[in-house]
Amino acid sequence: MGAYITRRLLQAIPTLFGITVISFFLMLAAPGDPVTMITFKPNADPASVEKLRRQLGLDQPALVQYVYWLIGNDWVHIDVDGDGEGDIYGTRKGILRGDFGQSLQHKRSVGGLIVERIPATLQLTVTALLIGYVIGIPVGVLSAVRPRSWFDQFARVFSVIGNAVPAFWLGLLMIMLFSVRLGLLPMAGMQSVTGPRDADFDLMDRVRHMIMPVSVLAFGTIASISRFMRTEVIEIMGQDYIRTAHAKGLRGGSVLWRHAVRNALIPVATFIGPALGGLLSGAVIIEQIFSWPGMGRLVINGVFQRDYPLVMASVVVGAVLFILGGAAVGCPLWLG
Repeated sequence: MGAYITRRLLQAIPTLFGITVISFFLMLAAPGDPVTMITFKPNADPASVEKLRRQLGLDQPALVQYVYWLIGNDWVHIDVDGDGEGDIYGTRKGILRGDFGQSLQHKRSVGGLIVERIPATLQLTVTALLIGYVIGIPVGVLSAVRPRSWFDQFARVFSVIGNAVPAFWLGLLMIMLFSVRLGLLPMAGMQSVTGPRDADFDLMDRVRHMIMPVSVLAFGTIASISRFMRTEVIEIMGQDYIRTAHAKGLRGGSVLWRHAVRNALIPVATFIGPALGGLLSGAVIIEQIFSWPGMGRLVINGVFQRDYPLVMASVVVGAVLFILGGAAVGCPLWLG
């Protein structure tokens, strides 16, 4: 077990390193200047602008900026006044030591911002993942038991639509229908601003705000899981040991659930890692549409504001969650 986890983590190192390199240089290649975003003054003093650029390390070559972001610059003298000589040591420790830097937009620690937003994002993604499996698995099993029936045809059409419909379009459609036309659900946000001031947490209010974004995220997961489960069950039902179980006189329900479905769940369980990663990436758009204060909305605002530390830290955290999710899913399968 320990050797398996160690091997998976070692294999993840070059993947994570490649993600940081590609995303960092893509961010640098994007148009715009973060210093201009910070000052936001057309008549700003050029000397002050250049001093700020040197303090942030943006006057260095791209490769040097990447190295400082990775391992820190507390071992380097920084030329603040532009006289060509180092004045003070840097203060950044680098992401390898847990320092993601300061947000250029929020003037706060990037790590603190991400820690604040991750719970809100996990509320959507984990709930959507659970709903996707709870609904998708029975739908797939019933489709496999009754192939070419009306339910099977409906489930297959649903799986195609669920994988083809863009999440942002479905989210806007649900807002137009359930919020604007019918007025049944709140349009956006995480909680109502008109609630009682002394109430710290209202469970039913939170559930009402989660219904639409979670439904949009779970829609594609249900479609994928049901199709995958249907294929696995149909394949297993044709195996020799299933025919042997029937020949021994076992009831059809016992053969289905104790033999076919249990074995079909093994490959379906490996889909949790990619599904969680897909939900995390999809949450970036969904959180923006529904004004959900999660990590995805934070990333979108950081991209528009050219907030290098915030965007890069979000990419790294998302990649780590995706890699750990895949490794965690593989552990029980390896033990089995």
